[in-house]
Amino acid sequence: MKFRKKPLEAYGFQFNGTWPEVMNELDKISEDITGTGFRIESGHRPPITMNRDVDDGPVLQIDTGHGIAIAWPGDYVVLDGDGFFYPVRQNIFEATYEVTS
Repeated sequence: MKFRKKPLEAYGFQFNGTWPEVMNELDKISEDITGTGFRIESGHRPPITMNRDVDDGPVLQIDTGHGIAIAWPGDYVVLDGDGFFYPVRQNIFEATYEVTS
């Protein structure tokens, strides 16, 4: 059998290694979806946090709903249809996604 991946529009951004840029991108995505900026409810852990990896510099830790995944600078962070973010390596993202807006 042969298959084709269904077309899908997704929100996302490329991680450049800086926390202010991550928060700015999350805010823009939230604004597009909900009409309000990105908010974390009191007592809840944010879905994305930034840490410093000793060898590779800054990394994002992303709660994918199935566990924690890591994004390094250059990776893309995409919001899936279930409302969870997940990392996508740059080469995979560029081979499977195209800019729509």
